[in-house]
Amino acid sequence: MTATQLSPPARPSQAYQDKYDQAKANQADLERKQKELTAEANSLKAQQASLERQEAQLQAQKRQLEQEQAQLLDQQAVLRRQAARLRAQRRALERQLAPLQAQQAQLRAQARQLRRRRAQIRGQRVALQAAIRANLRAQAALTAQVARARVRVRVLERVVLRLCRAAPPTPACQRAKDALTAAQASLARAQQALAAKKAALASLKRQAAALAREAAQLPSQAAALARREARLARQAARLLRQARALAAQAAALQRQADALSAQAAALRRQADQLRAEGASLQRQADALQAQANASRSGSNRRRRRRSRPSS
Repeated sequence: MTATQLSPPARPSQAYQDKYDQAKANQADLERKQKELTAEANSLKAQQASLERQEAQLQAQKRQLEQEQAQLLDQQAVLRRQAARLRAQRRALERQLAPLQAQQAQLRAQARQLRRRRAQIRGQRVALQAAIRANLRAQAALTAQVARARVRVRVLERVVLRLCRAAPPTPACQRAKDALTAAQASLARAQQALAAKKAALASLKRQAAALAREAAQLPSQAAALARREARLARQAARLLRQARALAAQAAALQRQADALSAQAAALRRQADQLRAEGASLQRQADALQAQANASRSGSNRRRRRRSRPSS
């Protein structure tokens, strides 16, 4: 067997080795950057997904707040309608109260008129009693005067009979007749005056009796007026209590409506804030999407360059 001497394998040139090492380093760097970009893209996707979830939660919260706001506005409208109905009922009660108060005022005026009439009757009865006493005193004096005049007439009649028997009549007879005529006229005047006093006394007694009857009726009339006024006062008080209760209920409903309005305004502000936060999250998600797209585009370009054959 003949020994054959083999030459050692050809060694690559230094330039080729440098290019080869540079390519290996570039490939490693590309792979590292690819991993970093992939991780960054995954992180951006995770952040975007988190932002989208947050945005969805905010949207859900916003819808819930809008629903709550709508419910509060509905409740507020209901309360305002109830308050309006209560105010209308209160006005109706006040309209019912007005004639009752007018009747009360009329009854009080009638009661004052009865009191004045009672005082007037009391004064009239006192005056009538005084007039009756004066009339009785005058009648007593006139009765005595009539009695004296009758006695004088009888006496003068006997004198005329005694003096006027002879004819012709004597001056003494004529004087006796004149005296008798004067006595008879005085008696007639006294009797007429006594009859007038008796008639006046009868009229005074009738007036006194009428005043007594009227005075006797005044307490019952006053009591009836007092009962009617008390009844009206109770009705008015009941209506007033109902009107005040309705006013209080209407005020309470109005306060509730105002509170609901404030709550609705607060919910509206929260919804606006959530809307702004959602818009901000949407902008952040859009920015992250743009970054992910840019990273993915750069990675694709590097992958294409790496896949090209090296010279």
